[in-house]
Amino acid sequence: MGKKGDTKLMAYDANQRTWIYEAIDPDTRKAFYVGRTSDVLRRGAEHDRKSSKCRLLASRIKLSNFRFADVVRIVPELPHGVPASRGWEFEGFFIIQRKTLYDPSDHER
Repeated sequence: MGKKGDTKLMAYDANQRTWIYEAIDPDTRKAFYVGRTSDVLRRGAEHDRKSSKCRLLASRIKLSNFRFADVVRIVPELPHGVPASRGWEFEGFFIIQRKTLYDPSDHER
């Protein structure tokens, strides 16, 4: 427990953070994918490989005239990352908020 008056929900350790990232379609300027990683550049390159396990994303990239690594960015609302232990919560929030490929509220996908 912290000191009296300490209102932090959890300690933030910059060495144990994760990044929430999004891929922006250059034509529509809308996010089509949201993910989380400890290394955005590495993860972007992994998504560009034919061996990527994200099937919807791989199909989307195959139909595009750009590489995933060229359209990926850190979600602007979280420029300093988030605690790694809570990354999945933030990722889920932005998937739904951005209505991306894996949005569980979109029954068409």
